[in-house]
Amino acid sequence: MSLFTFPNIQAQDAGDDTSCPTSNPAIPAYSVAPKPTTGNTTWTAPSGSSATYQVTSYEDDYSSNNQAGGGLNTSSTLGIASGADTSKNCGGLQAPGGDGTYIAGAMYAAITSLQAATYNNPNSINALILLTDGGANSTKFGSGFNSTGTYPSTTDQCQQTVAAGQYANSLGITVYTISYGASTSASQCSTDTGISPCTELQETASSAPTFYSDATAEENKGQCTSSSNPNLNLKNIFSNIASKFTQARLVPNTV
Repeated sequence: MSLFTFPNIQAQDAGDDTSCPTSNPAIPAYSVAPKPTTGNTTWTAPSGSSATYQVTSYEDDYSSNNQAGGGLNTSSTLGIASGADTSKNCGGLQAPGGDGTYIAGAMYAAITSLQAATYNNPNSINALILLTDGGANSTKFGSGFNSTGTYPSTTDQCQQTVAAGQYANSLGITVYTISYGASTSASQCSTDTGISPCTELQETASSAPTFYSDATAEENKGQCTSSSNPNLNLKNIFSNIASKFTQARLVPNTV
């Protein structure tokens, strides 16, 4: 598992999200993550002062007992970023804000890295989980962006999220989207025409069953709901998604 965030951060500051420091990482303007080719098999994470969407490398040590159902490992970078180390009063990864929301860049970075990470594991279950309120309407962009509405673009930002999800699905990556306070008003996708954050996340998901909404959260207030996965909170949602990653196995009688 690896964690990607938006906005991006300076690569050299990633430790500020994974080691309980006293400061947040520097947040540059949104950067362009190249759209991967269908045969992409390599991924080099940015370093130094370069902007990166990837906060942690691919880790498998997030469970405290290395089993399903175990608590979070407080020494794991994924665990710390998730706020597991309460003994140090560490709140985990923070969202200082300032750059607004632009999702497509983080998604393409995650898609590229996932392709590369699973190249030598052809039987792996590849998935991208997107948790957001969906209101993509940033004004903070670096170089390389256009105004055509086609990635990477400053316009049609919500629709670019949908396109990234559909592209991931075409590569065999299952996209799970979780609406956390997504509005049903198109005004929250202010650089688009005729699409709301709720619709954006529904259409970004690989299918109706992979679209979730935290219908119990104060942030949601029930406006964006999932007919396939109703009345779930975040804990239930992630437990439900995790259950999709299990596979039937033949176990010898001696085991």
